[in-house]
Amino acid sequence: MTILEEFFCGNVIPSEFLEMNSHYKKTMGIILEKEKILKEILPEKEKELFFELTEIHEDFENFLSKEYFIEGWKLGVKFMIETFKEKK
Repeated sequence: MTILEEFFCGNVIPSEFLEMNSHYKKTMGIILEKEKILKEILPEKEKELFFELTEIHEDFENFLSKEYFIEGWKLGVKFMIETFKEKK
């Protein structure tokens, strides 16, 4: 794993605690509420399909988050290099 991947995966921790903002908390609450409702009303076969879809979506989101993080970091480094580059 690269250092950026290690950092993303939490193996390099710059801060022990991350403050979750109110938008995160509100959205997570809505997601959990809707998931609970679906668990109660879906028949077993559809419930299984829903959970499979949820797992696949979560894996995909984790992949995208990691890639966006790495690309954003690289872009930030490019900004820093250009900022400190001497003008000719």
